[in-house]
Amino acid sequence: MRRRSLVVGSLAAGLLMALLGGIAPAGGTDSAFRVDTLILTTFDGEQQPFLQHHRWDQTFPAGDGEFAPVHCRTADHVCGTMTGTTKSKAGPSTMALLGDPRLRLGRRSLVIVAGIAGIRSQVGTLGTVGVAEWIVDVDLGSHFVDPRQAPPHG
Repeated sequence: MRRRSLVVGSLAAGLLMALLGGIAPAGGTDSAFRVDTLILTTFDGEQQPFLQHHRWDQTFPAGDGEFAPVHCRTADHVCGTMTGTTKSKAGPSTMALLGDPRLRLGRRSLVIVAGIAGIRSQVGTLGTVGVAEWIVDVDLGSHFVDPRQAPPHG
């Protein structure tokens, strides 16, 4: 439990410092691509709609520690990439991305985590926005939830 808190706290602190300008890219910021909006997905199925329905005119190969290439649009300074699933992949990948000298995130940059999940048709339909009340942490081997311990379904 304490280890999970440290990992989550470290990731949150790093993200906050990077967004507030506390972490400067290793390279010169003049040559770095300005990122106004960063869209993070965790796997191909989440990223494909973004790649297929928008024109991405600049692609940065995955850097050290990054999970996937970063696709950017120069017209509106929007970038998107995959971080990998689970916090053991997404955390380090996100930190590597925030420290990438080729990209410049500023105080006003938006970070959007775009994800998908299943939903029963009695509760919602395609396009429904859901906010999770419970999280199953698959990093720790929680691949099975005992139905007797699951919260009641609405």
